[in-house]
Amino acid sequence: MFKRIFNQTMAGYWMYRVLGAIIPRIPPRIGYPFFGWLGARFFDWFADAREPLRDNLRHVMQDASLPAIDRTAQNILRHHLKNYYDFFRSIQLTKADIAKL
Repeated sequence: MFKRIFNQTMAGYWMYRVLGAIIPRIPPRIGYPFFGWLGARFFDWFADAREPLRDNLRHVMQDASLPAIDRTAQNILRHHLKNYYDFFRSIQLTKADIAKL
């Protein structure tokens, strides 16, 4: 049990370190489209990311059709991945860069 928790923790730590080293080097003209695409693929590939969003959106968008709910859920995941991109690249942004956003 402890070994499994330790391995998952260390895997998360090293993934964070690797992403923190790589993502700041990706320019925004590539990063935003790529992470937007990746977020949309998360909707397609991972039911454990898709289904809770669908469930929550059914409560919020009570009269919406399933395609409308799916589009909204996909956009949420798209923007969520773009947010991670911004988070990892934020360490290299200057005040002037932030003001431009």
